[in-house]
Amino acid sequence: MKAFAWPLLRCTPSDLPEVIETLLEAIAQHAVGDRPGRVEPRALKRRPKPYDLLNQPRDQARTLELTQSCD
Repeated sequence: MKAFAWPLLRCTPSDLPEVIETLLEAIAQHAVGDRPGRVEPRALKRRPKPYDLLNQPRDQARTLELTQSCD
């Protein structure tokens, strides 16, 4: 990171756009190396919630909830 930031600290304000352009080109050309053994699963974890999943139409669930709360 220091190698990319150092030229910014030493340039004059008029040279800044050219220095930034050069730095961006250098960053864009950097390729990430092969990382054998690195595996990232493509899956999402569900956040645990204190409520059950809604497994029926909302209208039916609402009616059931109203009839249970009256008992």
